[in-house]
Amino acid sequence: MTERERNLLIIVGVIAIAGISYNFFGSGVLGSAVNSNMINRQAAVRLLSSRFRIETRYRNTERQLVALEKGFLSVENLEESKVKLLKEIEQLAVDAGLEVKEKNILTGNDQIIGVSLGGTAVPKDVFCFLQQVTAAKINLKVNRLQVSSVPEQRLLNYQIVLNTLLVEKKGDR
Repeated sequence: MTERERNLLIIVGVIAIAGISYNFFGSGVLGSAVNSNMINRQAAVRLLSSRFRIETRYRNTERQLVALEKGFLSVENLEESKVKLLKEIEQLAVDAGLEVKEKNILTGNDQIIGVSLGGTAVPKDVFCFLQQVTAAKINLKVNRLQVSSVPEQRLLNYQIVLNTLLVEKKGDR
């Protein structure tokens, strides 16, 4: 074997040993750093997408809150809220043809306001009024409904108490 062949064989042997040692030792050290960066990058992507989903849900919830607040009266101006409630209920009664003899505004606590209606009417008018209450602009709750019949006249004596909530409106800010 010539010296040139021997040097070439030594160079090939050194390269082969370097390649084998890199596969055993080098890829573990360098690969763990690459894997660590990949894991950190994936964690960052997960956190950012999670934050985006949370912010999207928050914006959707705020929009839903503003939409729901439209169905309630504002707590900031109680007198104005009383007038709005009374006008809405009077309009519902007129639309249903319900004759109201008594009406009173009720305030139980700071967050509930109501109206008490009483009178005598044809059953159809009472039920038409109650049906219109379900489709009112203001979210109304029938708190009490007392009905008694007057069989001689085919009428109903009724006492209806309607309530709604007073809310601090976030959408106005």
